[in-house]
Amino acid sequence: IILDERGSQCSSVEFANVLYEGLEAGGSRLNFFIGGAEGLPPSLKTDPRKLMSLSKMTFTHQMARLLLIEQV
Repeated sequence: IILDERGSQCSSVEFANVLYEGLEAGGSRLNFFIGGAEGLPPSLKTDPRKLMSLSKMTFTHQMARLLLIEQV
């Protein structure tokens, strides 16, 4: 799952469903990609179904990880 400001936002329940579907499809492994200050390369963001936004706000890596851990 690629965390990007242009990704879709979802509720906690929708996020849980995305995780479950990802784990089912990925064989119990799921990766999250958090971009740096420059963002992620466009080559990673080709599939809009894999893009997700934590918020419209910008967070540091540490805060993004904290939000992700809290949701997982």
